[in-house]
Amino acid sequence: MTFLAVKTRTFPKTSKEHYLTGLTALNIPAPEGTGDWHFAETFEGFAGRPPGPYQLAGETLMNTRPLLGDTGIFDARSRLEPYHLELPPGSVYTADHYRAIADMVLNAVVRGQPFEESIDPDDWLPEADEQARLLRLLEVAKPFLNVEQWHRIISWISQSMM
Repeated sequence: MTFLAVKTRTFPKTSKEHYLTGLTALNIPAPEGTGDWHFAETFEGFAGRPPGPYQLAGETLMNTRPLLGDTGIFDARSRLEPYHLELPPGSVYTADHYRAIADMVLNAVVRGQPFEESIDPDDWLPEADEQARLLRLLEVAKPFLNVEQWHRIISWISQSMM
């Protein structure tokens, strides 16, 4: 008799250059109540599926540190430890929810990919003040974007937010 081994994914080692971001970061609970609700599926696996895949800046998504600096990148170890995950030693660098969304938007805009229909800030940041905070963060990247790229962001904001 042959048994299939359950595939496992190791929790990735992170740094300020390669931090959890995108949908992965949006599934880490935040004190503000922002974000998504798929923690178990993302970090523990579900219905025989292993945890992940994990989105990392500089790997699966573009590293936006040259555009946004370290704003919104923090050590999430204390938020993750209560869930008894097998975390790597040291810090677990993660984007906060604002940075995670900004990273997804900037990744798409810089690569010329569509995002306008798939990224809806209301899904994660339903309050007007939260959406205004996201806009302020995106404005930090404006000097690094060309006119067309910034126009896409502004058009998305006017259709999606506030």
